[in-house]
Amino acid sequence: TDLFQEEIGKTPQIIPPKKNKNVLVCLLSQNNYPITQSVKNIVAHLQTVNEFYKEISYNKIGFTFHVVRGPTLLHEDSPDVDPLFQNAITVCDPFIDYNQIDITMIYYPGPVEGYNNPLHSYGFSSEPSIFYTDDGEVKLIPQGVFRRFDWRKVSHELGHSFYPNGGDIAVSHANGLDCSDNNWVYDPCECSVVNYGNLHDIMGDAEVGGHMTGYFKYLMGWSKMGIIENSGKYKLRVLEKPSTEAHVLYIPSYGICFDFRRPLGFDDSLG
Repeated sequence: TDLFQEEIGKTPQIIPPKKNKNVLVCLLSQNNYPITQSVKNIVAHLQTVNEFYKEISYNKIGFTFHVVRGPTLLHEDSPDVDPLFQNAITVCDPFIDYNQIDITMIYYPGPVEGYNNPLHSYGFSSEPSIFYTDDGEVKLIPQGVFRRFDWRKVSHELGHSFYPNGGDIAVSHANGLDCSDNNWVYDPCECSVVNYGNLHDIMGDAEVGGHMTGYFKYLMGWSKMGIIENSGKYKLRVLEKPSTEAHVLYIPSYGICFDFRRPLGFDDSLG
């Protein structure tokens, strides 16, 4: 897949990310689309986000959230994402020092151009960009959640804020493979990639909210990887619990990884 565009047979070197990130959550509304969730409810979702990331990273990562409720906006019913985000930067500027912020996430309860289904919540994440603020020129990761504010959607978008090894490729989606018409053991490249197809990973199906895969965790520097190059017995620790031993096993010659999950903690949906 296009996960990190790693070459088969190559074991990536790992530089752990910054342990704590500062996130501005700018709440936007307009007359036709007021925010109906209380700030207390939104903060409760953000607390769950932190609990989730502390569990899946084995307490190696966390977020400090700064919640700002901006004034009511006047604009068209389905604004484009870019001007909406620039509006957020402007209206929340008096309440925050952007030099202390790594990620700016907007929450807007109305429809946005390209995100119009009223039955679904949506999110977006973009690469770090330069913005001009009252605090000067700053580099931020822009993200957003539309329609419904939910810890799973927020956790998914925050997952895109990680750039393993300080590179320019962010954590991508946890996809699946459809190999129903193929003998995948001999020719995995002929399987079809299913976007968001990992139903147990927050970076796949964000409605479930499960742990990231063992390979993601290894790339983030949160866990160890065991390499299988010969026949034999290998230890593989359960993904949900911290360990000094491997949470993922990797076969370089095939580019295949294995991890072991149990219905524990935020993976309780496996039960």
